[in-house]
Amino acid sequence: MNVRPAFAGLLISAVLILYSHSVCRPPKSQTRFASQGILLKFKKGHPSPGEGIIRQILPWRIHIESLSPDDPAGPYLVSLPRELSAEHAMAIAADDYRVDYAEPNYPIHGANTVPNDPYFQFMWQLNNNAANEYLGKRGADIGAVRAWDITTGSKDVVVAILDTGFELRHPDLAANVWNNPGEIPDNGLDDDRNGFVDDVSGWNFLHDNNQLFEDPAVDYHGTHIAGIIGAVGNNKIGTTGVAWRVSLMTLKVLDGHGNKGLSANSVRAINYVVSQKRAGANVKVINASWVNEGESLAVRDAIEAAGRAGIVFVCAAGNDAKNLDQDPIYPAARSAELETVISVAATDRFDNLQPFSNYGRKTISVAAPGTGILGLELGGQYAEHSGTSMATAHVSGIAVLMAARHPKLTPAQIKHRIISTAEPIAGLSSCCVGVGRANAFNALTNTIRVIKIPVVGVVHTLDDTLIVDGFGFVKGSSLIEVNGDALSSTIYDSSYARPTGKLTRLSASLGREKLERMFKFEVPVNINVYNPATKERSNTFVFVRKDPKAPQ
Repeated sequence: MNVRPAFAGLLISAVLILYSHSVCRPPKSQTRFASQGILLKFKKGHPSPGEGIIRQILPWRIHIESLSPDDPAGPYLVSLPRELSAEHAMAIAADDYRVDYAEPNYPIHGANTVPNDPYFQFMWQLNNNAANEYLGKRGADIGAVRAWDITTGSKDVVVAILDTGFELRHPDLAANVWNNPGEIPDNGLDDDRNGFVDDVSGWNFLHDNNQLFEDPAVDYHGTHIAGIIGAVGNNKIGTTGVAWRVSLMTLKVLDGHGNKGLSANSVRAINYVVSQKRAGANVKVINASWVNEGESLAVRDAIEAAGRAGIVFVCAAGNDAKNLDQDPIYPAARSAELETVISVAATDRFDNLQPFSNYGRKTISVAAPGTGILGLELGGQYAEHSGTSMATAHVSGIAVLMAARHPKLTPAQIKHRIISTAEPIAGLSSCCVGVGRANAFNALTNTIRVIKIPVVGVVHTLDDTLIVDGFGFVKGSSLIEVNGDALSSTIYDSSYARPTGKLTRLSASLGREKLERMFKFEVPVNINVYNPATKERSNTFVFVRKDPKAPQ
């Protein structure tokens, strides 16, 4: 059976942008503290401390506010006139024997760890600060900067990348490449006696050798994937990976002839990972940014064995715009049956499911950024690529962070956390099990967003039935409203309910004649969900019924 990468066809945009190292520079260092006044406190035991004494010490036109009204010793916030700097005021106050301390009114900021890599500002998928509706949606990212306050990864965690080869010497990758401790480089011997000679950083299962970077025409894909997962962070070079610190094992299973491989090579590669795990390598994640052209039971067995060994298998949903619940593609569809498989759909910077991405409420685990992703390119360069391949790598990076922070989590627990803590997105209501975008901070802290207020995400018709998917619908109470009129025939579908209130479904059987009268082709109709018990009404969703016979 053939294996093809999930970027096949129209998806990887050959080099959209090659970034020059002069594109951006790190921001200038800020002043030590802002001149927003000073904080002053008196020593205990001195008589009558207070505002009068402060005005004696600082005889300017100052404004004084007690921050602890019950304690005359203070501290006090002393606002200063323009002619008096904070530095000067502190120096004067510190010389007074009655003053315990005088310090800056230090600015504070969110504890969001931001790397000094110059192209980080272009990596919307890690920190989406879109200034307007054309550049993206603020917060439509994986929550990386908050996650990095907790952990930036660990070199002790190994992720195996089953892909094309990648450029191990890329300046943004080299420090994070895995080294097999049982092998002596380039001595032509199988030092660790595992059947692979000089497998220092992995193995080429296409040509049965240790040449991990062979063909620039194809190995750019593995390079890009490796960079998304684990480009070295905070090194003042290029981009940063989701995990700044990690060990990247290279296993080449895709060639340069149509970017295809074979199931047997994938099985060999997975088995190699398991053997390295048993030999002591702390392999926690396999990244598989490809799909099988058929249902391979051999690949399934290998994935299951990896799961038993403690390795989570993260794979691409694929780029065929298919519902895998109805038309399964593997290994992504294995997510529905194997508790260690995470399958990933692709979103854009607006939190929209990409038109090319496969989806499936039961078969796709979660969504992640997968279009216009800036990352590594061959020759030390940087470029944008798109596909569920890229989305997969983001989730693998999150799994690495989780393994670094919570090393006792099992693969099944990692999968469950990533799904249950996904940021709920209304437009992804029918996309995946997690009904949202993977979020690294939420996964690390096990933060689950419970949706209570009704939100309409997806509306469609099927035969004579109107179907509304969204969040926060209440069984026995929520009603569908069409142009402000409630439908008495609203039915709550319990099979869609989630304990977190994330995904629920309402439907109304209208009959063919009534449905066609209410929803004429190409005529916008306002849809709401209303809960009479709580008086809560959802957002207004504008639904347009398409004519299937109309030219596309």
